[in-house]
Amino acid sequence: MYKFVDRFLMNDFSKDIVENIKKTNKKIIVLDVGCYLGNFSRRLLEEFDNKNIPSNFILFDANPNLKIDDFSYHKIAFSNTKSEKEFFLNNLIPSSGSSLKDLVINDSLWNFSRRLVMFNRKNFFTTIKVVTETLDNFCKKDGIKSIDVLKIDVEGSEFDILKGANKTLKHTNILQLEILEKKNKFQSKYDSLIKFLESGYGFRILKKKNVYSTSIFSDLKCVDILLKKN
Repeated sequence: MYKFVDRFLMNDFSKDIVENIKKTNKKIIVLDVGCYLGNFSRRLLEEFDNKNIPSNFILFDANPNLKIDDFSYHKIAFSNTKSEKEFFLNNLIPSSGSSLKDLVINDSLWNFSRRLVMFNRKNFFTTIKVVTETLDNFCKKDGIKSIDVLKIDVEGSEFDILKGANKTLKHTNILQLEILEKKNKFQSKYDSLIKFLESGYGFRILKKKNVYSTSIFSDLKCVDILLKKN
């Protein structure tokens, strides 16, 4: 199921990202937050390799069951503070709704429709405890002074992560962001988040695409946005 959704229904901005990369002699630094199996990074790496662009990828995901062999990755949950929080893990479709937020786990229509598709009557989710970190703290400890590409796909907790990345965003060139919210609250969250990025950090929207696989048969709305510094 995941391979089908990822290949045919998910958005791919990798070519757009490469076209907007600043020319440099150093390695391109990419942070992939909410990497799951790493397919975003894999596609982008292929584009970099095709153009002989050196790169360094660092991947993150809070899912304790992940195994990725071809990238450096960390089992970290990012938020706006360092603390212990509940993480809702989707065991059947880990890429869908696994998050610090309860948007998907509490959407009865989403869960009912996906159980029908997957021929599964049981609840997908379990709740685990995770220790959260901020992007600012991680970058400081790891000596990351600038980021060429920051991708965030965290099923609803994106605003919290951005609030914990004040210094990081000041030194980030390209941001790919998934925004997820209930349909009746989506526009308010979207407007606040875009204002936060445009006014506070000088980002501008390059592209915006709906994620229809999330919105169908659910009370949720989801979009992918590609932004770049002015």
